[in-house]
Amino acid sequence: MVDYICPLAMLHHLGEKAPDFVSFVLSHLRDGRGRVAFYLDDVKPGNALRVDQGRKYTAVYWSILELPHWYRVGDGGWMPLLFVQVGHLRSAGVTVASLTRQVFRALWNPADGAFNLATTGVRFGSGHLFLDFCCFLADEAGLKEMLSVKGAAGSKPCLLCLNCVGRCPRDEVGEGMFHYSNPDLSGMMPATPAMLNVMAERLRDARGSSRGGARGASRARGRGRVTQ
Repeated sequence: MVDYICPLAMLHHLGEKAPDFVSFVLSHLRDGRGRVAFYLDDVKPGNALRVDQGRKYTAVYWSILELPHWYRVGDGGWMPLLFVQVGHLRSAGVTVASLTRQVFRALWNPADGAFNLATTGVRFGSGHLFLDFCCFLADEAGLKEMLSVKGAAGSKPCLLCLNCVGRCPRDEVGEGMFHYSNPDLSGMMPATPAMLNVMAERLRDARGSSRGGARGASRARGRGRVTQ
């Protein structure tokens, strides 16, 4: 179990207890709707050169992008979401990608009648606040962990397109594919949610085969471990 500070509850509480904050936020939104960004990074307290990672933890914060820059770079500009020790995740067999998925299910639940920041919103003072997901902010390692992608280690390094390839000479790229170093994006085939779901199912099927087969399928598709 991972404890987290639910933004729905936090915003509702602030709406009741901090009317000046409500006025400040709503003054920068159009019709009470904004965009959310998540920031993720690993923190290693104490001696950063320590051999083991017993104290290392993952920190996740969030912010509303419509708020002014001077506020977002201040102490209160990024609100805490969760802090979890990396060792606890590993011992439980939980990846950062699966943790991210559960966070999204809690904040943007697609079920009918469920709380959803984008559709049902949250009561905020005398009105309602609606928030859509916009982006992740993290370093390369953090993005790969959150999105469960291989990056440069995969044959398909791009998360957003299906026919971008790497780890091969540019002149050996097959028909219908384009090399990651090619600046012409006209031939890019964007990945749709349906296509990504098919890819995830194939990776799950590959996990039932040999370990080498699963690893090869993961590298070929540029995706990491698929979690429920």
